[in-house]
Amino acid sequence: MSALLHLPTPRRSGQEQEAARLRAVSTPPGRLSRVPFLLVLAATLGLGMVGLLVLNTTVQTNAVEVRALEARLTTLSYAEAELESRLDRAESPADLAGKASELGLRPNPYPAFIDLETGEVSGDPREVEGDEMDALVTTTTARPPTGAEQRAAEERAEREEAARDRAAAQERREEQQKDKAEQDKKDKAQQDKKDKAQQEKKDEAQQDKKDKAQQEKKDKAQDKKEKEEQQDD
Repeated sequence: MSALLHLPTPRRSGQEQEAARLRAVSTPPGRLSRVPFLLVLAATLGLGMVGLLVLNTTVQTNAVEVRALEARLTTLSYAEAELESRLDRAESPADLAGKASELGLRPNPYPAFIDLETGEVSGDPREVEGDEMDALVTTTTARPPTGAEQRAAEERAEREEAARDRAAAQERREEQQKDKAEQDKKDKAQQDKKDKAQQEKKDEAQQDKKDKAQQEKKDKAQDKKEKEEQQDD
């Protein structure tokens, strides 16, 4: 039994030991290329720069429009204040009295009142001459135009002049277009006439050529006939 247990193990050769130590390994995963990442990064940066440029341009344009609107708002505020001041002056009692005097109205020192419900007249109505209360008769003097009124008049005159200039320019353009259309019509008529004359000359030349060809054909036929007759003789 001991001999069976202590049997010598067979020795392996060097090639078998080397083959036992070597084994196949899996293929390592390939590395991702950096080119797509760089392209995506460059495209993102480019889009960001373009968006920033567009945003900056839009902001500057809006800023210019805001400044123009603010300036116009200031001008309109001054004009509104001037109009309110004129309205207050027009509604004042002194101005109303002056306008009434200009219309020929005079104060009546004998007022009378009518009761609308009963129709009774209270007071002592009398016909007045108009000179009973000369102290209350006011006259208005011509007031020089204010700055806003003068600016408005100048702007209105400028607009009217610009409108006249535009109308004159439009009229000149229409006149030029009309003259150009007439000249084009004349040129076209002359060109048509020239083309017609050239076509007639061309037709005549072709007809002459055809006539000449027919005449030559007739002459050849005649010559051929004469030769045949001579041969027959």
